[in-house]
Amino acid sequence: MRLKTDQINYILAGGFITSFVLHLVIYLELYLPHSWVILIMTSGIILSWLYSSRIMRHHKSEYPGGNPWVDLFSLIPVWLKYFTYMVIVYSFVNFISSLSFKSGGGYIDSNVSAIKLRGLSGFWLAFYAIGFSLGLGSVIRDKNKIENIGPGEETES
Repeated sequence: MRLKTDQINYILAGGFITSFVLHLVIYLELYLPHSWVILIMTSGIILSWLYSSRIMRHHKSEYPGGNPWVDLFSLIPVWLKYFTYMVIVYSFVNFISSLSFKSGGGYIDSNVSAIKLRGLSGFWLAFYAIGFSLGLGSVIRDKNKIENIGPGEETES
């Protein structure tokens, strides 16, 4: 069974909403999820990145002179584009603010504290937002291709 782009976008939107809720409750120190939740969410961002890479590679093969990131982000709503950029910046600021300079358990420490998980959950937000935004741009591009509108051109709607 092969998932359609729309189905994958729904999964990524669900991943973003789930990561937002988890990030909020972790940030507020209301809940620390079990390790299997952490594993599922982290595995999901890997799948999101693979999906995003496939979309960009496909776009680059169809429009060799274009920049997939710029072209696909020009097709999504402006608020979503800036929201995605904001989430990316937030994930780095959140990660830096969650770093601890105390000595820990070495390079590999499987004890996931709330502060470490807060830093990681910010990246969940970013990767799911990137995957959803690029996926939505891909869906709009494919719809426009049927209507013979190239990337970067305006639609009548």
